Amino acid sequence: MIDSLNKDTNIGAVIVQSPPPKGLENIVKKLNPKKDLDALSGDKKNRMFPYPATSEGIVRIVEPFAEAGKKIVVVGGGGFIGEGVITMLKEKGIKPHIIDPRVIDDPGYQGKDLALMKNYDIIISTVGKEGLIKGKDLKDDHTLIVDTGFVPLENVDKLTSKNVKGDVDPTAKNKTKFVTPVPGGTGPVEMAVLMERVAKLFGIEVPSWKVEADDIENKEDGARLKLKVVFDK
Repeated sequence: MIDSLNKDTNIGAVIVQSPPPKGLENIVKKLNPKKDLDALSGDKKNRMFPYPATSEGIVRIVEPFAEAGKKIVVVGGGGFIGEGVITMLKEKGIKPHIIDPRVIDDPGYQGKDLALMKNYDIIISTVGKEGLIKGKDLKDDHTLIVDTGFVPLENVDKLTSKNVKGDVDPTAKNKTKFVTPVPGGTGPVEMAVLMERVAKLFGIEVPSWKVEADDIENKEDGARLKLKVVFDK
């Protein structure tokens, strides 16, 4: 199917829903980068947009919280989503640090010890490992934790909010003022980014927009941040 979509001149762009079904994990690699709306292919030079929609969505969430002096760390900064986040933040004049088990050739690389997260106000986790961010590795007053993990539990036929987990362990959610929930946190903002890209593909001018905190849902395991997209007038 991907080959036919690549060749079809009536198809301007393709989105591969993540996570793909088992056995189809490499489907993105076969996608024509010039039709890769989500910018997930490895061909950075030829793809439609320079950064993954997920990376752009994360940066849009972080921006309102990244006040002067706020220290930011990207856990998993060596992956393609984390790499996109780091590059985009730098382009906006924000210098994030990186925690990753791999040695990263970047001046912001701090090592692989998760306990280093205590040194930062904003934590962005792009690993995709259930329960990675634990309370024991955090201080008591982080400003924001952005959880981009989306880990389906094993042996489930249908994805629901009850059988999908994120990177943030329940023990961590009382260690921060705000945490994006999984699911329903970064995903809607990513969808807004994708819709903006679709509009651009058709030559439709989209007003500038930003993400704002819409409401705070107080739970026993922490305050979950609700977000809204606001267009400039």
